[in-house]
Amino acid sequence: MKLLALLSCFASVLLVGGTSCLDVPAVVDLLRSGKAVEAQEYLQARATGCRREAEWHYLQARTLCQLGEYEGARSAAGRAIALGGDLAEYHRFAATVNAKLGNTEAARNHVRRMIALRSGRESDIQDETLLAVVLAQNGRTQSALEVLNPILIEKPDDVRALYYRALFEQSLADYPSAALGYRRILELEPGNRDARRQLAVIDVETGRPAAGLATLETLLSSNVEPELLFHIARAHWKLGHAAAAQKAIRQAVEAAPFEAKYRKQLGMILLRAGAAAEGRGELSEGERLERAALR
Repeated sequence: MKLLALLSCFASVLLVGGTSCLDVPAVVDLLRSGKAVEAQEYLQARATGCRREAEWHYLQARTLCQLGEYEGARSAAGRAIALGGDLAEYHRFAATVNAKLGNTEAARNHVRRMIALRSGRESDIQDETLLAVVLAQNGRTQSALEVLNPILIEKPDDVRALYYRALFEQSLADYPSAALGYRRILELEPGNRDARRQLAVIDVETGRPAAGLATLETLLSSNVEPELLFHIARAHWKLGHAAAAQKAIRQAVEAAPFEAKYRKQLGMILLRAGAAAEGRGELSEGERLERAALR
């Protein structure tokens, strides 16, 4: 079970139909490159002919989100939906920006509509886990935990809800509570790979890097898994294995070159290992990717 890779201003943009007044790929490329100001200039230059189109408002919403103008992004997303863009992707984005603003109920409504559009059914309490993910990925981790509580009261052995609660507790550095949650999952599903991985990560981060490393290395399959390599690198570094740490984090960067935290981790390891110029370059690139992804 992996944390859903969705719900950021940098998520992929849905290309809808064939609008004549917008070069959608050009706007998408600007946003992916972190050039929100240029994207805004392009959209404003075409505002007169395109304001009646849902897609123009949707791209405007994404641009404002990257610029950190979340209230404007929320309004633009609402206009996109009102103009006929009753699409799952639009509701997904609207849920994201409402979560950023702390509008939990509005985010919940958009998540429910997204689920209905994607699956053809009404959402139920189990789908609240998706709302929790939206909230947590947009800085509302405590609210996300509050959303999960009713699910676990109704179904205390729901593995999906248990996993996300533990994951969110871990993100708040509440390692004892998170570890209890992962252990409960392993009681219910002894082969749950994700729970084992996260327990190993907790070992690495709480003074037991050798134990964590041993588990992580047993989980590393023949396929390259960047997230595992990232934590293996951290474990090696904590154990003083500088060369092994460099090797692991370089493999993670090669497998996922646009993941900011891998580039930043590589930069930090290189700086501490004395490769100052390369380290600063990787840190700078990681910070650029982070800014583009989180806005």
